Amino acid sequence: KTEKILVDLKKIGKDGFSPSSLCQYIRDPYSFYEKRVLKIPETKESSKYLNAIDKGVIVHQVLEDLYSPYLSMTMKTNYYDEMLEIIPEKLNIKFNLLTNNSDIKTGKNALIYSIIEKIVSKFIISEKNLVQNGLKLEILALEYEFKKTIYINSLGENQNFKGTVDRIDLVNGVLRFVDYKTGNLNSSDMTLSKWEHLTTNSKKNALFQVLSYAYFLKNDFNYDKVIAGVIPLRTFKNDFIPASIKISSRENDALEINSSTLNNFEKELFNLILEIFDPSVPIVENTI
Repeated sequence: KTEKILVDLKKIGKDGFSPSSLCQYIRDPYSFYEKRVLKIPETKESSKYLNAIDKGVIVHQVLEDLYSPYLSMTMKTNYYDEMLEIIPEKLNIKFNLLTNNSDIKTGKNALIYSIIEKIVSKFIISEKNLVQNGLKLEILALEYEFKKTIYINSLGENQNFKGTVDRIDLVNGVLRFVDYKTGNLNSSDMTLSKWEHLTTNSKKNALFQVLSYAYFLKNDFNYDKVIAGVIPLRTFKNDFIPASIKISSRENDALEINSSTLNNFEKELFNLILEIFDPSVPIVENTI
């Protein structure tokens, strides 16, 4: 890390590290350097078909549009019926905006469109069934943007952090920080056995991300019981997978967001930031 690189890293810190950018560093420091420091855009193959990122964007946007009218309301089954009716309309709008061409909904894109519609519909139906069976649910926020300044004592200065949480809700009195995932994910990816794995094992990126949200927003939402986790939409099961900690070879326990959890996370986060700014730690490419 030359002086110039360190200055550029300081600029990134001033603008704000996001959980996704830190996850990128954990996965591959050199990729982080290319995208965040050199600002080299990711190469995107020229194709008339939507890629995985496009699909994820559409799913997130459609879900945001569907739930927005019901913010801060206790969800009822008829709300889900209303959402199911307008899924085709909302999906069509978002699909056409992204493709800039409504005629592109043919061939592979027609299949992608159908899959997205099924993913969103299945999610709405499954949550409707939970509410019908007595689940008390209130959506507090959607695509919640934040920017926080944290003083890092070992660095001797403030660092800024920013990000967007897909969904913050209240389920039977428990506050949840929720990230929608359209990629492959399972419960083992959300289970922690050692805290240092958060910043050394890229398979724990989703776990690092949701714990980041809980850490940065701990003072914005004041509830007695708080958890964080993901909803993997790709599986069509739509089960909420909470951040968990391994308590034995066979058992995991949901990781409650309390002072102990936040202190342990803070230690790993600060160590990661220190490594990023450490001139003696080179930026290397992860080829694994």
